[in-house]
Amino acid sequence: MASASPAWTGTVNVGSTTLSPTPAYTPTAASIGGGAAGFPGLVVAGGGRAGYDLHGSSCFPVANGVFAIRKMQWNSLTLEPECVTAQFTPRVRFYGPVERAVTSPQGQGYVASTVTVQQFVGQQWVDVADTFGTPDTVDGDNYRAFPVNRTGSWDVGHFRIVRRPGALKCRDVDGLTGGQTQDVANFALEFELVDSCDMQMIQYFDRNGDQVLDGADVAAQVVNPVDFNLDGSADSRDMWLLLQAVSRYGR
Repeated sequence: MASASPAWTGTVNVGSTTLSPTPAYTPTAASIGGGAAGFPGLVVAGGGRAGYDLHGSSCFPVANGVFAIRKMQWNSLTLEPECVTAQFTPRVRFYGPVERAVTSPQGQGYVASTVTVQQFVGQQWVDVADTFGTPDTVDGDNYRAFPVNRTGSWDVGHFRIVRRPGALKCRDVDGLTGGQTQDVANFALEFELVDSCDMQMIQYFDRNGDQVLDGADVAAQVVNPVDFNLDGSADSRDMWLLLQAVSRYGR
């Protein structure tokens, strides 16, 4: 409900959890039963209204989180590790229900340009030249959370998802009249996408633990062979995998 005060006063407890700090408390929505407590229409200095904040600890990735966009995975057919690109779809969550004020272009399948995505390049944030949006049908969690789809593909880098003015509105806000609407509060969900496959490969085949793949690891495999492909025997196939790793990731 709307408040005449610019501050959250009092204490909100959910079971044994006290929601703090206010108003952008850190306990995740999942930890308090999946809901959220927010104050749509909270009046701030100057007479304006602050919309729902982003619930950073309930987003994916979490605010300032790191996600491996490429990582090592076992190929069950060839019995060897390979580098694969992980599916990545960020998910934003707010402290209260949100609705979109933009519509889908025909045949697009989701609401295009609901948010702005930026990448940190050359010591500055630059808009990513692509289209981002939320699904036409929001999942059944009271409109508080939704994925952000991208028409292109993600790559490594430091990104942030920021508010696009007028595109996301607060739902069920008391105190607004005459068809007024209220934007969500300004937000910026920052995260980093990394390629962890090379390091995982090095660590997996590093026999002597020096963080380097070289002849010393080959020598260790000769003296005390390891079953790298987990097929039940340490044999020439495992040596071949090690030599391949040294060639590709060694020095």
